[in-house]
Amino acid sequence: MKNLIKILFAITLFGLAACSDDPNSVGSGLIPDEDKLTFETLDSYKDGFNQSFESFKYDSLIFGSSSTALLGSYKNIQSEVLIGFLINPPDSILSPIKADSINLIKCWVQIEPTYWIGDSNNFNFSIQRINHSWNPSTYTTDTLNEI
Repeated sequence: MKNLIKILFAITLFGLAACSDDPNSVGSGLIPDEDKLTFETLDSYKDGFNQSFESFKYDSLIFGSSSTALLGSYKNIQSEVLIGFLINPPDSILSPIKADSINLIKCWVQIEPTYWIGDSNNFNFSIQRINHSWNPSTYTTDTLNEI
């Protein structure tokens, strides 16, 4: 009985060792091509390919009262900025504003570059007025048209 167990163990061991993931010439015609596994090696240093990272495209960062905003584009990276100015004027100015008795003559935003990557020439950008309040914690790129 012990010899029979040893022989069955040896046959099983050799049988499993002879198994292969690749079908031989006898069984290769039985497996359709779409069921076979194919592998490709991609070397990012040698092969050129386009990369796209969704989390970088629509990432939203809240900086609070940051003194710096990154604006513009460099190669295939683009940055857009949505800034809200929270100004708390004193009551001596706020009361006439609410009473609509003050005429605003001039208003401007001055943005000066303090850092740049690549070409340091000026570039154009637009400033849009938003006529109602918005919450930066609930703002997403999908709600841009609502503002």
